Amino acid sequence: MIKVILTNIAFDRGFFLNRTGNGVIALQVEGHAGLNKKGEDIVCSAVSALAQTAVLSVSMLAGIEPDLRKRDGYIKMAVDTTSLDEHAVETIRVILGSFVIGIVEIVKAYPRQVRIEFKEENT
Repeated sequence: MIKVILTNIAFDRGFFLNRTGNGVIALQVEGHAGLNKKGEDIVCSAVSALAQTAVLSVSMLAGIEPDLRKRDGYIKMAVDTTSLDEHAVETIRVILGSFVIGIVEIVKAYPRQVRIEFKEENT
């Protein structure tokens, strides 16, 4: 199963909102869908493409170098939004909002293979 964890991020009524907390937002994707062998799994490929596009877009469109950790079956991007200007924060909201829209559609099609968790951290 692929687990998508969105930390200090909310998605409500079509609007992407940064939750109150410590100012650090994170997108984490881990695991494998297990529908097919490695390199031929369409669900893994779709989720991976969405996650990697979100990470690259934060860097290239928002001009922010996030804290990034990657290994096989795992990617985590964290951004401290406390010192960012409004434009950068809004760009990140749009990028991650688009990611959430895409991942929700994948979950609808493959609910046994992908799960989303929204969590809040105040530390």
